[in-house]
Amino acid sequence: MMVSALRFLVVLAAVMPPFTAVANDTSAQMAAGGLVFGKQLGISMQSEDLYISPDIVRVRYVFHNKTDKDLETIVAFPLPEAAPSSDTGGGHNFYDGVSANFLNFKTRVDGQPVVTQVEQKALALGLDRTEILKKYHVPIESYIPPTDQRSAYHGLSRLTEAQWDELAALGLLKIDSQGHPSPGWTVATVFYWNQVFPAGKDTVIEHEYQPLTGSSFDAPISRKPEDEYAARAMVRYCISGEDTKAIYELHEGKVDGKAYTAFSEELGYILKTAANWSGPINNFHLVIEAREPVDFAFACLPGLERKSQSRLEMSQDHFWAFSDLDVLFVISKPLDN
Repeated sequence: MMVSALRFLVVLAAVMPPFTAVANDTSAQMAAGGLVFGKQLGISMQSEDLYISPDIVRVRYVFHNKTDKDLETIVAFPLPEAAPSSDTGGGHNFYDGVSANFLNFKTRVDGQPVVTQVEQKALALGLDRTEILKKYHVPIESYIPPTDQRSAYHGLSRLTEAQWDELAALGLLKIDSQGHPSPGWTVATVFYWNQVFPAGKDTVIEHEYQPLTGSSFDAPISRKPEDEYAARAMVRYCISGEDTKAIYELHEGKVDGKAYTAFSEELGYILKTAANWSGPINNFHLVIEAREPVDFAFACLPGLERKSQSRLEMSQDHFWAFSDLDVLFVISKPLDN
């Protein structure tokens, strides 16, 4: 979720750009985006079709090599940094279990699946501490639940107290009130491959993943003007007074005779461009769609139009992205009568 598009920043396989997890009152969303690759001003982006929902993010890019030479660059998909898991549920549904690919991302180039390489780093206090964890045979995947025998928790529990002290001094380890060790690092993961853009031709890259959304058992919607939480959400997600009224009318049974309760899911998508290709996106198309027709979708982006309460859409030529995208889904759950 989330979101992957990052745009083509200068990236090396060994460099892990940090991604910020935005706090939510129940669980944290992890903002992701699209693909990242090295600067190639001989390549233009002909089109981008972006689809965002709570369950999947899909992107289809068409690139054109304007030169008379093949151009090669590293293409990468950095995952959001994953913080340590501290409960038996893992905090999030990491779709592939202990796999590094916990967003289950898939990429195709001209219709063919891409075989990627993966690199992971353990970051503590802003520094790469991967090698010291490897030295002590501690798995770096700190997001694996403590109950899993392959987790970092089990790896840390096998170390001596002197080794604990060493790791704690580096910010790699925390000790709880019962004397149990837990990971103090986050995990940065990047998948990457080398891509050749043939001279004078288009290259189609398709990309999808399952976003990690922040969820809440309440929606940031209120009729009370003094509700600061709802007021901030109205600005952040462009929620109008009419939108608030529509949600209340639906949930109070004034629309279809059924009563609903509201949950919410938040999704961050990194949309800002670094202009690492030639010019703007010639044609940009975006769809944001909630899971069900009775749900609501909200986001702020110039040119974004509401097609229904559950669907937002925009099309724009010569598109430049200057800000990232925050998306709110208000989930309508029927109450049992």
